[in-house]
Amino acid sequence: MEKTPKIEAYDVPITLFDNFLAQAIDELQRAGDMSAKKTYKELKIESRYAISSIIHSFLALDSLINYLGFELFFSSHPEPDVFIDETERSYALKHVLKLWRNQRLSVLEKIDLILAEKKLQPLNSNTVLKIKELNNLRNWVVHGKPYSMTLYAENVWEGLWLHSTLKDVEDDFGKDKFPITKFNSPANLNKNDAKTALIIVLEVITFIIPNFQWFHPTIVTFHGGEKQHWLGYDSTVETLIQEFNLE
Repeated sequence: MEKTPKIEAYDVPITLFDNFLAQAIDELQRAGDMSAKKTYKELKIESRYAISSIIHSFLALDSLINYLGFELFFSSHPEPDVFIDETERSYALKHVLKLWRNQRLSVLEKIDLILAEKKLQPLNSNTVLKIKELNNLRNWVVHGKPYSMTLYAENVWEGLWLHSTLKDVEDDFGKDKFPITKFNSPANLNKNDAKTALIIVLEVITFIIPNFQWFHPTIVTFHGGEKQHWLGYDSTVETLIQEFNLE
């Protein structure tokens, strides 16, 4: 006698981390394709790809941290070995988690909280400063904040007509805002800026993921053909740069 199949429901947490990281990688490689051509049109397209890559790099970082936070603190179907039960939470932790739910914590504050609750080493100070600069750049780009540059032009009157020739452009936007990362200003971002942003995110990923061995992300990129990349517990920034062909 054949058994009647039984349909069971499973709640599966979904994260966009892998999509965001793959998009950041693909867009960085497209920016590199444009950079090699050096014409005005291609350099403008390079900048647009670079902006997209930078934004998606930051989104990858934020979505990874939100996913880990979900599994640790917010899951409705928690894994016993992962979830921190309500009875084990301090008053201070409960207060901070309310801020997280209301989207009032920065990505760095979320990282610090997760590492502290899992009794892990904090990020090194240099990485923290680079994340702050990346977050600052992300805010300028995402919110489209206006800023000023100084143009130096030579003006010559010929009768009733004024002829202006651009001689130089002074863009000091990033000198005080990005002392470590040396990001260019939002209107002049290029593949090097996008690579810097992605490497910052990879530094955090390779620091955190080995401590959460139940998380097994696979990144699928499409630039130059479909490729699958396994983020293993022994992955380093250097090996990922090579694997993602970002050298």
